Amino acid sequence: MECPICDCKTTLIHKVNEVEFRKEKFTINETYYECDNCKEKIVDAEMGDLSLTQIYNQYREKFNLMFPSEITELREKYGFSKTKMSLALGWGENTYANYEKGAIPNESHNSLLRLIEDPTQFLKLIETRIHFFPKMN
Repeated sequence: MECPICDCKTTLIHKVNEVEFRKEKFTINETYYECDNCKEKIVDAEMGDLSLTQIYNQYREKFNLMFPSEITELREKYGFSKTKMSLALGWGENTYANYEKGAIPNESHNSLLRLIEDPTQFLKLIETRIHFFPKMN
């Protein structure tokens, strides 16, 4: 790969790096290119995504936040579409869909997701929001 700044050769670097995310420090295995001439750090989309995934996963583990796969499994457990799950939770459809795609749920949303892992609690929630499901009335 050539440097987009000075057109010189680059070297692929693999190193352990400490990064800050939401005022917390995490250690990740970072991969990037470094220009042999101007020493510019060059990250492609795949490298950036890999670093971000490591950070997000460590953050989720540290604060017991649900992973995207867990959020998807929860919805599928109840046989709901993303739209119906959004209605049940009282969230915007994009908010819920983004959590399944990898966005980190805020603390209150995560608490609600953890609560409805219990089918009894999920049923209670649905009962309070039944008016949002016209076909079920």
